[in-house]
Amino acid sequence: MFPAVLGRTLRYSPRFWGHLALLHLSLCIRIGADMAGAMTVRRWGGTLNEIAVLWFLVNTVTALQSRAD
Repeated sequence: MFPAVLGRTLRYSPRFWGHLALLHLSLCIRIGADMAGAMTVRRWGGTLNEIAVLWFLVNTVTALQSRAD
């Protein structure tokens, strides 16, 4: 979506798998904690989810900047 909106190409690299893996892991933690009734663990899963989204944004900005060079 970013390349279409920004009108720029985005160079993909293997580092994009990191935030995707963390996003899925945090979702599994949140679901498991919710089923077990462990609200503290569920909050940690939510925090990891936020970190994954921020990591994605950093990776995207870095990829756009490296493409501009």
